[in-house]
Amino acid sequence: MEGKVQGGRGSTECFWGRTEFMSFGDLLECSCLYDFDSWIEHEVGEVLLPPSPNWFFINAQDSRAEDQLLVTATYRSIVVQQLSQGKKLPSILKIIPNQNEKVQFVSLCPRASEPEYGHSVASVCEGSIVRLFNMHTGDVIAEHRHHEGLSVNGICWGNVDEEEVVVTVGGGGRVVVWQPQHSAHQRHTLPQTPELTAVEVNPKDRCQALVAATKDIALLNLKSECLKGAELRDSDKLVNEPSD
Repeated sequence: MEGKVQGGRGSTECFWGRTEFMSFGDLLECSCLYDFDSWIEHEVGEVLLPPSPNWFFINAQDSRAEDQLLVTATYRSIVVQQLSQGKKLPSILKIIPNQNEKVQFVSLCPRASEPEYGHSVASVCEGSIVRLFNMHTGDVIAEHRHHEGLSVNGICWGNVDEEEVVVTVGGGGRVVVWQPQHSAHQRHTLPQTPELTAVEVNPKDRCQALVAATKDIALLNLKSECLKGAELRDSDKLVNEPSD
């Protein structure tokens, strides 16, 4: 059954078997004056609703139990929040603008007590840029572009020779291990893996990282590029036994 509703500025064709509709009159003209870039300059304390992270990215938020911090990649900014006890929304500590570029992923240094990077958050930004921010000041500490325009799909922190490193994976089977303090990096390429989709460091040995492709998972030594562990195919079958 087809019906027409006369209301306001024109008729609306309806194809849901209805012949009567309630009319609420014309819609008001919407003039949105919300300016995100201006809003982030305001000093903010408790909020009614926390800013939403970039939901399309799985790594758009990270938290740290040691000091109850929560960071989210929110549009073109990073929001640093303090988790509250009980059923309370987090309070905003800092909003860090990101040079008018979208923030895709964020990763907190896992140890708040780490002297060099405990105050830092690593991020992946538009243009395959990996950037490190000071959470207290909002300043950029360092950045790199060693993915050379290829996609970046995952980020985490690891440790090589007792130094904290930022590990990113992405297109071309590329793994970048970056030591920001010395502006040093290593690039590893996993053969026959055109796209790496995720990375996670082994918490018991942070020099090792699980790296995932579309159907394969490998355990990578961040220092030597050696596949020290098992390789999984189709996410359910063990192919090679782990080496000692």
